[in-house]
This record gives sequence, C-alpha cells and structure tokens, in this order.
Amino acid sequence: GNHDVNPPQVGDLAMLVMSALVYVVHVPKVMMSAFQHLAAGIVLSAVAVELVPIINEAPADLANVVGIVSGFAAGVALFLVLAKLFPEGDDDGAGAADDRRSSALLPEGRKSGGGRTSLGSKIAFAEKSISARKAPAFPVAFTVAVLVDSGVDGLLIGLSSAAGASAGFVMAVALTIEMGFLALTLAAVMRRQPLCSAALVLLGAPAALAAGAGVGAAVAAAVASSPALHTALVSFGIAALLYLVTEELLLEAHEGQEEEHVWYVDLCFFLGFMSAFLLEKLS
Repeated sequence: GNHDVNPPQVGDLAMLVMSALVYVVHVPKVMMSAFQHLAAGIVLSAVAVELVPIINEAPADLANVVGIVSGFAAGVALFLVLAKLFPEGDDDGAGAADDRRSSALLPEGRKSGGGRTSLGSKIAFAEKSISARKAPAFPVAFTVAVLVDSGVDGLLIGLSSAAGASAGFVMAVALTIEMGFLALTLAAVMRRQPLCSAALVLLGAPAALAAGAGVGAAVAAAVASSPALHTALVSFGIAALLYLVTEELLLEAHEGQEEEHVWYVDLCFFLGFMSAFLLEKLS
C-alpha cells in the first residue's frame, strides 16, 4: 500500500484552509451554492460507493439485520430530534421584532451617526425580513451532521488502514475535496455566529475527523470480531450523511438565491457525484 499520504491529516488541512478562506475572502452566494451542491454530490457518492456496499455485503443473519436497522434508526432519530429541539429559523422572528421595537424607540436623528445608521438599520431590517436566517439560532443539527460526517470518514479510514487496505492517494483526494467544501459551507453558516462558538465548531470538525481515524484504528479488532457492530456503525453513518445532503447542504444552497435554479449550480451536484465515482474506479 501507499502510506506516504495520511488522509486524515490532508483532510484536516483542507478543512482549516477552506474555513479560513470564508473569513478572509467574500465568497459570492451563487459560488457558495455551487460549492454546497458539489459537496452534497461528493457526500452522496461516498454513501453510494463506500457505505452501501458494506451493508450489501454483510451476511443476512439476525445480528446484522438488527445492526443495520438500529444503526439507521438511531441516525435518523438523532437528527430529527436535534432539528426539533434546536430549530434554526424559528426564533429569529423575535429578534427582528426586537430590532423593530428598538429602532422605533430611537428618534430618527438620534441614531448614532445620523441618517447613515438609520439607513443601515433599515437595510438590516429588510435583510432580516427577507431572510429569517441572517442572525440565526445556532445551527445545531447541521453542526452535528458535519461532525458525524467527519467522524464517520475518519472511522472508515481508520478501519480500512487497520485492515491493511491501502487508504492511499485516491481516498485522500476524495476526502480532501469533500472535507474542504464541507468546511467552506460550515464556515459560511458559522460566519453569522459569535466568533468564539464559530471557532470551536470549525476546529471541532477536523478534530472529529482525526478522532474518528484514531477510534477506527483502535476498534478495528473489536469490529472485525463483531461484524454486526460494524454494520450498525456504517448504517448510522449512512443516515447521518443522507440527512446532511438532503436536509442541510441542498436546502442551505437554495436559500437566498435570486433564481430558484441556476443550471451550472445544479450541475455541480452531479459533477460531485460523478467525480467520486470516477476516483473510485481509477483507484
């Protein structure tokens, strides 16, 4: 095998660089949307190419079936519960109302900096009305989904490298692209959060990737002796990644777009899906 490339480290580096990029460079909304489509395609392809085959190849005994069903159910339940407990757009109405109230209380001339701020506050209020997610609640479900995705990727690498499979160049490339674009999306969402919590999350994702790889290598022996545990973990990962694609990445990508469908943005989803397939074929 080719052990020159360390996929978790490469992936971590990609995540940190792309996260920082969003804070330094203003990424236009349509470009951000294209990146989110690309990431969604790559993640979905990873599910199809790397995770589902593991489930398909698992023996159809009771333990495995229970593992598959319980793992998947746990993944779905976790994210539905998180989405219910921590809604992402619902409490912004209150914030907008507060803004209106405070701006109504201040006489027009008294607003610091004269007319400019009042125009600024009007623009800010208009933006809030247009998009209820300008100053949103903390995106708990999305954050957890990205952390789980990072952890699952790390876990797969840890397991495959422990099994002696060469988690080499192709895996590193696919992982770097996926993690990079995922981090870009995460950073764009986190930009609207206080810097402290944003930094914790943006550092948490690469940490989850590294931790997943460590755990994967450590539990490889236990997993080898208990195939049902392996299928349960993979099944949980599938549910998490499907949630990430359908309920987070693609929804986020279409929010605030002037046009509902921009052809080259939509195309990125399919390019992402296809590229991961091709990488798998070339490996």
